[in-house]
Amino acid sequence: MRIFITILLFSLLGALIPLFQILNWTGQSWRGILPEYADDSLYYYARLHEVADKHPFFGNPYFLEHNQEPSVSTYGADWLGSIPWLWHLPPFLAATFNMSIWSLMTNLVGYYLLRKMGLSKIGALVGCILLFLQLYKFLMRPVFLQTVLAPMLLFYLTYFMMGRQLSKRHQILLAIILGFNFYIYPYFFLAQIATVGLMLVWYALKRDYPRLIKIITLLFLSLVVMFPGLIYQYAQLSHPFYSQTVHRINWSDTYFPTVSAFFYSFWIVISLAMLYIKRAKHNHFFFTTGLALILVNFSNVVSGREMETANHIGRLVIIWVTLFVMVNRKFLKASLLSFGYWVLILSFIVSNISYSLGVLGAPTKQATIEIQDYAAPLNWLEAKVNSPSVIWSNLPLSFYIPIYTKHYVLFSPEGGLHLMPSQEVSQRYLIARYFDNLTLTDIERDYRQYAGTGPAIHHPG
Repeated sequence: MRIFITILLFSLLGALIPLFQILNWTGQSWRGILPEYADDSLYYYARLHEVADKHPFFGNPYFLEHNQEPSVSTYGADWLGSIPWLWHLPPFLAATFNMSIWSLMTNLVGYYLLRKMGLSKIGALVGCILLFLQLYKFLMRPVFLQTVLAPMLLFYLTYFMMGRQLSKRHQILLAIILGFNFYIYPYFFLAQIATVGLMLVWYALKRDYPRLIKIITLLFLSLVVMFPGLIYQYAQLSHPFYSQTVHRINWSDTYFPTVSAFFYSFWIVISLAMLYIKRAKHNHFFFTTGLALILVNFSNVVSGREMETANHIGRLVIIWVTLFVMVNRKFLKASLLSFGYWVLILSFIVSNISYSLGVLGAPTKQATIEIQDYAAPLNWLEAKVNSPSVIWSNLPLSFYIPIYTKHYVLFSPEGGLHLMPSQEVSQRYLIARYFDNLTLTDIERDYRQYAGTGPAIHHPG
């Protein structure tokens, strides 16, 4: 019970620190307008508001004319994150609730996984805290990865238990979790399906046909769970503007692996080398899950489609490395080789913690105070304009209108992250700047706003 209370307390503390910081900065000027801590938080708040506003697939939270389009991505994580929004809580309370509950769930599953791997209560608690500190920024980021990390850890927990005993109960449970995660986050789902695929290959090579049949059955059961989503995915992929949209987001047509793929795979490779040299614990679990992460990191070498995969899988590498060192810390000592490994791994963990906690310094005090002035026009729009309308606003306010009102905007860069033609995104940008006396320098500077993140990164100019 004391362990649970400890996990509950540091989960709640982590969730409440941003709120306390905001209230301390704003004082009597607080009007409920949230600053942006983690990257893209405002964008995901708009998606959650759209789901709560009876658009479960959040077609386009910014552009009224496209709000009935299919979602461009998975939607399960949005449904989980939208629960407090469906209760009509103010955005700052909904955000705090999600941060609290999903931090707690992630920490509890992480703790239980470490306990199942043989750690003592204190050892599992230390590992849990290490994970929380490294993942803090991502837990503060709504939808992806706030509601994603607990289901992923649940997959690892069930996979580990199934590796020890391939019972029918574990088989069905893993099939349900695998199928469920298909709706949650595509990057992590790829890692999961690669892990189960490696297990399939392993049993096939060993000619362990009874277990091979169980894995095939598991995959079939998960396919049944995924079936409705696969039908919907067909509608997404066959949409006439799907290709344009994903290229605006982050899709690059290349067979060359990214630097991130090498960087994150490096930590897995040196850990697997230590696993082999030191004959560490749970080698089947760490080998299959680690190799799966490497395969997904370099998947574009085969597919020719790169969507910042390694950057997203890197969050899983953080979890994997932390689990590995916590479980095998007793095997990784008393040698110069182990000392060198620890120096590298500790530098990796410390840098992750530093980066993660740096999210608390993302918004400035002055900016947080200034955005409270948005409350008056937002409240007026919500109260006085009855039907959903298109609002011509400046760029900063366009991020908040879809979060705090029922309305949409003429232009916002985030609107281009949804299914629509690229030409229309550019036209909306130009119309919204009609009175700004745009120059070519302005248009070039704003390239990412209307052309998207994907092509903007590779834009030669």
